[in-house]
This record gives sequence, C-alpha cells and structure tokens, in this order.
Amino acid sequence: MCKKIILGICLALFFTKTDAQDCFKDCMERMTEATNKGITDREKVEISMKANMEIVKAIIGCKFPATLLKAINGKTITVNDFKGKPVFVKFWFASCPPCIPEIEPINKLVKEFGDTVKFLSISTDDETTLKEFLSDKKFNTLHAYFDRDKAAKEFCAIGGYPFNLILDQSGIVKDVWSGGNSYPDKQAEFYERVKKNLKELVEKEKKK
Repeated sequence: MCKKIILGICLALFFTKTDAQDCFKDCMERMTEATNKGITDREKVEISMKANMEIVKAIIGCKFPATLLKAINGKTITVNDFKGKPVFVKFWFASCPPCIPEIEPINKLVKEFGDTVKFLSISTDDETTLKEFLSDKKFNTLHAYFDRDKAAKEFCAIGGYPFNLILDQSGIVKDVWSGGNSYPDKQAEFYERVKKNLKELVEKEKKK
C-alpha cells in the first residue's frame, strides 16, 4: 500500500513540474501535502523522503532565485553578483553533524579552483552563532546567513542538511542534493562529485 502511495506522489510531482522560473516556489507546501497523504507515521517518513528527493531533483535546470542575502561582511549579495562563473552553494548550520565534515573538502576545492569558481555558504544560524563558529574553524568561502524557514520557502531547502547546489555561469542549477554523510568514503565521493561538476563547467566556458 505504501509503495503505491509513493509511486502516485512521485508521478504527480513529475507531471505537475513547474516552469523553470517557478521551480523554487511552494516547495514546502508541496512537501507537506505529499507527506500528509501517508497513513501511518512510518509511511509518512518514507513518503517524506521520496517526496523530498523528487521535489529537489526537479530544481535541476531551473534558475536559482536572486534572493537578497546578508553576508557576514555586512554587504547584501545575490547569486547574480557571481554571474559569469560557476557557483557552489551550500546551505548548512553549525550544529549539523554531516555539514561539518564537508568543510575540509570544500576548502580543498576553493584552493584548487581559485577565482574560476565562486563558493557561497549560507548558514541558517544567526549572525552571532555563525561568526563564533568561523572564529574557531577555517572555512574559506563567502559566508551569508538566512532564516531556515525562509530558506525552505525561497530556496527549496526542504529536506536534509547540508543542502548543496551547483550553478552554471548563468545561475542555472546543474546539480543538487539534500543531506550529507560523515563517513570518510562518502566525503571522498562528495569531493569528487563537486570537482567533476565544476571542472566540466569551467572547461566548457574555456571552449567558448
């Protein structure tokens, strides 16, 4: 019974996929609607995971919202400020267990790609918590902070954290995944996945 419900939800999400400019709208509402179709709490958890995967996957090919973000340097930024370069975007928070192990691979990627790629980390912590964390931990990206509930509404960050996206030079989502893993082998997979995507975008730009 549960599998039939999940299949029905996934098909509905696929066939009602919004236009590119609207993919990021109503993600939380769609997630809630799908989850509430469960019959038992156990089924709701499974349905929620499947619905999250389908909704997040539907973001690929869509333009990332140019929502205003407050950077920790006090400036207001949007992803439009990085147009012309690929962008890696990470949504995270300081007490998120699988978010922290990704920092070292990201620092390595920042060093490898230099100025050919922009790296943006958006924390759902408040400004004070974010600054306290960064005072003890080296994390070499541009940092901004944004309310978690608003992140769900504005950026479709509706499931597991970290929530990572790769944008091309025009701000179009090329890859996205929700949730992380602290195991070393999974961190190696994370590093290779990001590197492969970014390298392809950089090389494509060079051939123009």
